[in-house]
Amino acid sequence: CVIFPERIDGQYVRLERPNINDAGDIYISYSPDLIHWGRTRLLLERNTRYWESAKIGPGAPPVKTNKGWLIIYHGCRQNMNGFSYQAGCFLLDLKDPSRITGKMRDALICPEQSYERVGNVNNVVFPTAALVHGEPDELKIYYGAADTCIALATARVSQLVDACLRDGPLTR
Repeated sequence: CVIFPERIDGQYVRLERPNINDAGDIYISYSPDLIHWGRTRLLLERNTRYWESAKIGPGAPPVKTNKGWLIIYHGCRQNMNGFSYQAGCFLLDLKDPSRITGKMRDALICPEQSYERVGNVNNVVFPTAALVHGEPDELKIYYGAADTCIALATARVSQLVDACLRDGPLTR
């Protein structure tokens, strides 16, 4: 699970993937004290047509932008060689994080390099942290690669936000 870096409307907010009925989806829940959690509800379902068809889960803590909370998450699909994990992103409303305002259709990071494709678990990029550091618009995304090493990808926050908004909000 990941916890938002600040309270929203007086509540702590987290994204999680509880193992309920083998669901591989992302849920949102709220807490007044980081101990008692409730108001849990489905936030984002895996998409059976794309790179996130088997399961999805939160990756890095949310990044606050002027257009919403940027969420970096992982998704995986099953293929004839097992599972392949990628990273993607979506955008949540700043005041109501249960509302998705945009989502990139395609994966942001895919296992392409040898250190991402071969290791303890092949074909894995698994985001764990995202920090705005250095340049004001530069996002550093730290991720596990093939469950063997840690890697770093960089992106422009503005480009990720624009891509989420361009591809549009989700329709269920």
